[in-house]
Amino acid sequence: MSNNTPSRDDLAYVVAAIRRDRPHDSAAIYFLWALLTPIGFALADLAPMHAGLYWAVVGPLGGLLSVWLGMRSERAAGVRNRENGALQGMHWGITALVMVLFGCYLATLGSGLEQARQAPGFLLLIGFGYALAGVHLNRGLLPTGLVMIAGYAAITLLQLPWAWTITGLACGISLFVSGMRVARG
Repeated sequence: MSNNTPSRDDLAYVVAAIRRDRPHDSAAIYFLWALLTPIGFALADLAPMHAGLYWAVVGPLGGLLSVWLGMRSERAAGVRNRENGALQGMHWGITALVMVLFGCYLATLGSGLEQARQAPGFLLLIGFGYALAGVHLNRGLLPTGLVMIAGYAAITLLQLPWAWTITGLACGISLFVSGMRVARG
């Protein structure tokens, strides 16, 4: 007579297979952007002539570092989800492409549009990218995307003083809190 009760080894195998295939989040990526974002946003208020250069360098380098941190984190967790990696790559790659194309469009307008009037458009685009990533990829990014969109409104519609710095700090806090949630599991 055979026993149809699954053994602990069978269940452990199934659990391990599910863990390897599910999307995995890296707290280090949240912490990285929780540091970089407030600095870049504060530059828009404190030294606006340097903010564009900061993001032109830090954006791509931070993106590459994020890819490396994500791959390292998944490897350490034993996760092998190529589909999630491809989705993340497509999402952030398209977001970066739109940002570059928007920058090119603004460049065609010539010097008639000062940098301070160009920057909110980039904030709205990246906020949209974060919010959609929060809906479809990593739920922890949704609050930050919504903060960025609200920051766009504060900067363009309300024209509040220190709106960039406040938005950057709010984004940094949001990313840090999401990173802590990921770190706790």
